[in-house]
Amino acid sequence: MESFLQTWDLFWQTYATGWLIAVLLGIVGIVVVLKDQIFLGASVAQASTVGVALSLWLASGLGIVREEPAYFWILEAGAALFASGASVLAPLLAGRMGLRLTLESVNGWVFLISSALAILIVSGAPFGLTEVEQILSAGLLGSQFREVFLFTGLILLTFLLLLLFRHKVFLSILDPDFARSLGIRAFRTEFFAFLWVGLVVGLSLRIAGLVFTFGFLVLPAMASRELSRSPMQLLIISPLLALGSSVLGFVLASWWDLPMTHVAVFISAVFALGSFLWRLTNRARMGSA
Repeated sequence: MESFLQTWDLFWQTYATGWLIAVLLGIVGIVVVLKDQIFLGASVAQASTVGVALSLWLASGLGIVREEPAYFWILEAGAALFASGASVLAPLLAGRMGLRLTLESVNGWVFLISSALAILIVSGAPFGLTEVEQILSAGLLGSQFREVFLFTGLILLTFLLLLLFRHKVFLSILDPDFARSLGIRAFRTEFFAFLWVGLVVGLSLRIAGLVFTFGFLVLPAMASRELSRSPMQLLIISPLLALGSSVLGFVLASWWDLPMTHVAVFISAVFALGSFLWRLTNRARMGSA
């Protein structure tokens, strides 16, 4: 703990940004896990790669260099735009177009076409795919106060939206037919929920990298689903697990001198494993009673 505190003055913005992203992903990941769309994270990540590649083209054409603040805003906007678009394709094509498509099949299509398109974009560019991948695997290094401000605002806005529309969101995701019988426009609610997930994932990927973003999108929500008895408990347990595992991961990474994003994801995976074992133990105990 002492080694972590010694680095606080120098890296507090990095630590705070990571914790805020973890909490935010722990909240929006509930939508992904309840809808059983784990592969969504991979498809959105590939779509973000396309967004970053096109944003680099735009920045180069406008003469904007890496040292200018506008450079990072263009990259973040491109990543978020394409991630949001990818996240809503699955419910749109599988739910409204009358096609024989599942959510997973659409996500697989998005992943494959994004992978191919990213290569085609960079093949004739002054930059390469390595530079794009480096941007999307920053691992929180270089985080500044603007990221702390951005993700604090996103967390507050997410909680506000859930406070106002939580019943519509959970009903639309868990039982859309029942939601429609109550007069709730289930598809529209689900559409905007996934749009928000894509926006959050796109912004997080640009700052925290793929492993951290994908890990905290699914692991805290998976663990909290095993520990919760109601959707409201999910909203409490998932962000708390995300915060706890990210804080512990950063402290241990500083102590062991290891990459903090990977240690945090490992701790979150251990928490998830513990929740699975706890559920199995309870089930076995109830079966023998």
